[in-house]
Amino acid sequence: MRAISRTLPGRSPKKSAGAVTSLPFVEELGEVQRILSRVDEPDYKALVIELGLTRHVLRLRDLEGKYRAAIEGLGGQVTYAQVKDARAKGQSLMLQAVAMILGEYPSDSDADRKARGALLGPILVQNEAIRRYLRERKPIEDVNPETGGIEQTPPAHGEAQALA
Repeated sequence: MRAISRTLPGRSPKKSAGAVTSLPFVEELGEVQRILSRVDEPDYKALVIELGLTRHVLRLRDLEGKYRAAIEGLGGQVTYAQVKDARAKGQSLMLQAVAMILGEYPSDSDADRKARGALLGPILVQNEAIRRYLRERKPIEDVNPETGGIEQTPPAHGEAQALA
């Protein structure tokens, strides 16, 4: 950046790499696109060549395209059924992870307890945050955006026994 500042007074980059990469995703993408458009300007284009940065600019262009595709999601619109399937798959994978952790560290030894605590800790923290969030809010009914109808969710295990 100092070389750019010296070579093109008054045209130095306004943001550092850290400032750009700490932006929210969409804003980061916009800033990268702005940078790439600037390096195409005649003064910067010559400077990129002079400083031997052509390879880096080409790499940044390639990464920008991939990043844009990831943000925009080339897979089209996500359906409600896909969201429900993803939720179910995520829950199943989380339960599998818990089972694997408990199977790998089953004893009451200090080492196993510490390992279980370290591995299960993030899951417990996340579940507690979700519990607090849900407790503070009224229950929200799932609405199928395709039909507009309210989704009937089965009662929780304890509720099903109480209703029987």
